[in-house]
Amino acid sequence: MVKEFDYRGIPLDQLQNMSLEKLFEIFPARARRS
Repeated sequence: MVKEFDYRGIPLDQLQNMSLEKLFEIFPARARRS
């Protein structure tokens, strides 16, 4: 059984279709700075 990957409740396929601006809103500040 394969676990559906998600980040903070957002499925992986949805994350891949998101713009960078949207992703930066989701990611914590530390990820944005690195």
